[in-house]
This record gives sequence, C-alpha cells and structure tokens, in this order.
Amino acid sequence: MAFPIIGYLVLLSSQFTSFFDGGLAGNSGGHGGNWFDYLWSLKLYYVYFGLLHLGVGSALYQWGCPRQIKKHGDWEDYIRVDGPAMTDTYIEAIGEMIGVDFLNSVRRPGETLFSAKIHLLRLHYAALSAEAPAFRLVVAYLFLFGLALLALPSMMTAFKITKLFLSS
Repeated sequence: MAFPIIGYLVLLSSQFTSFFDGGLAGNSGGHGGNWFDYLWSLKLYYVYFGLLHLGVGSALYQWGCPRQIKKHGDWEDYIRVDGPAMTDTYIEAIGEMIGVDFLNSVRRPGETLFSAKIHLLRLHYAALSAEAPAFRLVVAYLFLFGLALLALPSMMTAFKITKLFLSS
C-alpha cells in the first residue's frame, strides 16, 4: 500500500535519481537525441510503474481470489490437504453450491464414496478457479505489464553490456 508514495518520493529525490542516472538528473540534453539513451534515462520510471502494476495486481488478487485457490497451488493439493477434514455433509453442501447432487450425480456405478468425494472436490476447485474471468484478466494484465516494465531496464542493460563487449 505504501509503495506508490515511497516510490514517488524516491523518484522525486534528486540525490537518489542522480546516483542511478550518473548525475544526469535535470539535464535535458543528457541523451543527445539518441532514443536509446532517452529510454535509458527513464529506467527508474520503468521500475516504479512496473512495481506499481505488480502491487495493484497483488492487492486485487488478495482481495478477489477465492481462499482455496490462494491456499492451494492445484486441485490435487486442495484435495490432499483439505479433503480429509471435510465431512460428507460438507461435501454435499459443496455439491449444492456448484449444482451437483453428490450422492446421485457424481457417484457412478462401481465408484467408491472416496473417489466420488475426490471427483466433487475437483469440480469444486475448477469452479472456484473459473470464477470472475474479467477479474482474472485484469489481474493477469497487471502482472504481465508490470513484469514487462521491470524487464525493460534489464534488457537495456544487457544490450549496453553486449554493445560494449563487442566494440572492444
């Protein structure tokens, strides 16, 4: 929550920015018309806005993602960790939430109660995972755009080092 404020103060601090941009802060002619040098001079902004996007995406994820999805990496972990503690009554309630009759619809001929329970919990995890597709797209965009912005200074640094290495 405090990152945007702290990041803004860091970007406005001339002592901090001059340390990272080689003393060119405030020097409008520092890039000499070269587009790469101009992009290089904005590297702190890439970091700031990249971290800002990641922070907002993380906050939205924490706020809107179902607890079971945040807690478990996949449906197998969900069943392994939470499954043994769930009673048949709770499993029936989960079935009602997702519109499946636990004892009649899920339980197929020859299937044990245990495998029917696993099947229903797998369906429940899939239903939770598929909730709010627009919300998931927004969070995915924020993460991807934030990571892309954070990758730009690294790629520019690699390009500069490669250029120096090849020119010597």
